[in-house]
Amino acid sequence: MWCDLLKVRPIYLRGRQVETRNGKSTLFWKDPWLYGKPICLISPVLFDMYYEKNITVHQFLLVNGQLAFTRWLPPFMFDQWIEIVNRAYQSRYQNTDDIISWRWGGKKTSITRTVYDHVTREKLK
Repeated sequence: MWCDLLKVRPIYLRGRQVETRNGKSTLFWKDPWLYGKPICLISPVLFDMYYEKNITVHQFLLVNGQLAFTRWLPPFMFDQWIEIVNRAYQSRYQNTDDIISWRWGGKKTSITRTVYDHVTREKLK
């Protein structure tokens, strides 16, 4: 059962909206918190080169943006990383919980149902 749930996790993450406040529930790489879409889609090579794929924004802030990549970054990638770090530090954070909501339906919409609809729609394509 867990294997099947992990298969739909990327679809669940696409439907998730996050209002980052303290960053404890916001995934740094996988949530659309900084650019309106996940950093892993904006900078896939940086994402692939980082060890911890599920780091939160809060954890990123705790280590002052000093993340350990699998190898040294070439200058153009280092510049891209510095741009992401600078943008992350320009965000305003609050001492309250992040707000997680569901973008594919209203408050009474079943998350399970809308994830299922998206999975079946992707299979039909």
